Amino acid sequence: MNLDVLRAHYARFLGDITESQSEDEIEIAQWVRPEFASVSTLGLCRKRITVIYPQELVCSVKPEQAGAAQVLVRATLEVIASSGRGMVHQSVISNPEPLLAETQIHGVLVAAHPYLDDEFNVLFGPEKSVLVDVMTLIPLTAAEAARARGGNAEELLDAFEAANPDLTDVTRPSAL
Repeated sequence: MNLDVLRAHYARFLGDITESQSEDEIEIAQWVRPEFASVSTLGLCRKRITVIYPQELVCSVKPEQAGAAQVLVRATLEVIASSGRGMVHQSVISNPEPLLAETQIHGVLVAAHPYLDDEFNVLFGPEKSVLVDVMTLIPLTAAEAARARGGNAEELLDAFEAANPDLTDVTRPSAL
């Protein structure tokens, strides 16, 4: 996979790249647009992990909370590295204690990006072959993570739709 193609895909949807650093052959980049900042991986798709399709991670938060997205992406990368397995849509990663200081965020839901067109979620190559499945990490409170665990992610997504919380705000209260 040519990472320049992925970088262009991200730029199209996530805005301008503002910083980037590499770690263990994976670039972690920060992007900004007026509504939110995003932190993404570039190169996870090249790692030898068990996945259906090559994948990358993205977490979008309020622009002033980009550091929180860094923490959530790096924590998810640690889970992937320790298990040797990639993420699956609608899976939940949670922690008994808050992952972010002074917030109620205890985990993430792996899902389609809640604020971007569906076209963002999968990068296709020639003949509609999947080049990269973009896994978006949505910050979750403890109550939200508990609701989504055990195959109940659809219930949580329905609750999000009804309550319409700002899913980019890591300081938000639970939507439940």
